[in-house]
Amino acid sequence: MKKIFVFLLLTSVLFVSCKPKEKPETPAKAVRFTTSSVAVNTKTAYSGTVQDGVEAILWDNGDEFTVWCNEASVEGSTQKFADYRVGTDLGSVTSVTPAKEGVELLWGKGAHQFYALYPAGKLYGNTISATIPEFQRTIEVETDGFFFRPNLAEYGCMVAEAAADPSESSVDLRFNPLFTTLEFIVSADEESEVTVTAFKLSVAGGSKLVISGDFQATLSPDADPVFNWDYSTSTGEIRASLGEHRSIRLSKGQKLDISVLALPRALSHLVATFVVDGKDVEIPLVDEKGEYLSFPACEKARIYAVGALKPTPKPVGFTVNISGHNVTDYILDLKQ
Repeated sequence: MKKIFVFLLLTSVLFVSCKPKEKPETPAKAVRFTTSSVAVNTKTAYSGTVQDGVEAILWDNGDEFTVWCNEASVEGSTQKFADYRVGTDLGSVTSVTPAKEGVELLWGKGAHQFYALYPAGKLYGNTISATIPEFQRTIEVETDGFFFRPNLAEYGCMVAEAAADPSESSVDLRFNPLFTTLEFIVSADEESEVTVTAFKLSVAGGSKLVISGDFQATLSPDADPVFNWDYSTSTGEIRASLGEHRSIRLSKGQKLDISVLALPRALSHLVATFVVDGKDVEIPLVDEKGEYLSFPACEKARIYAVGALKPTPKPVGFTVNISGHNVTDYILDLKQ
């Protein structure tokens, strides 16, 4: 699995305070961190702009992550981890400080291996536990249309790893996502007004692929993460809210833009379903030959289905346009 998002680097060299020990020897030095990537507006979120095939994910003020290092220590404790909080100003990182005063990682001796998890939580050494829920509440972005984004602060697991030693000035944590994003841009035709009441992404019948549920990832400094899916909690379906709306009335030609997160694995055999005027409108994600498209793990796919939400939809096919290494556009070609 290739790492897919090239994040906007909003980094600053940030010093983390350290209380001196009450011992005569030189006190242990606190580890200081810089960070690259992750949230704007309501917690960690996409920047909304794609440049050269890359969409940045930015930090938001107050975001917290967990760092684990077996070679480091926490004063007065045997724990090997600490939580840190990001401070921002107008989109730029201004501070990375301990989330709890006095609880911070202190340098030991020799080489150190650091592992980090956003949001702060279930990190045990180099193993993380996370969930992509079957039902996802989206956040409405304030625009002229209907734009709904996944709540990355709640569902968007991101990880980083770094090697360093006490002689280095800081530890740079570059976060990468452990989720696959599918964004749908859909509309009715120029002559129809429709009401949309629900959205669902599911696996076509006969496929045993799971796209939501609990999983674990084992991180490595030399290889991609190794995943284990919890099949007792996993499903082949994802449902998403329409923000706080129970229904959305799309005027003639008006677009609906909605994104969901799926498990960090390659996906295929998918069907998007919109409830339009009380009826299911199914959009199989297939190419012009009727073969299911494949979506790379941990990448973002933008699927354009303009004109597909007709009361009586016509058969559809896809042409594929790759706009960059990290964001791929799938443009629906309506067959007349």
